[in-house]
Amino acid sequence: MSTLNAINRDDDIASRGELCKVHNYDGNIVCLKDAKIWYNNDGNYIEPRIYEPQFFDAFFDFFKRSCCIHNE
Repeated sequence: MSTLNAINRDDDIASRGELCKVHNYDGNIVCLKDAKIWYNNDGNYIEPRIYEPQFFDAFFDFFKRSCCIHNE
């Protein structure tokens, strides 16, 4: 996995897009625009790790959209 080396969230969103799915600081999967912004001990921006869905996750998402299942 390559890193983008974005220096801030705006650069990160410009590179990956605001709807890019990432692992949030607490481990939840969220869109990049909704992820918490965090920094390392040196004050440098930390890019959230991109979420790479497994086959089952993609299949379930497709099934939910096809069958109108809502988790609200």
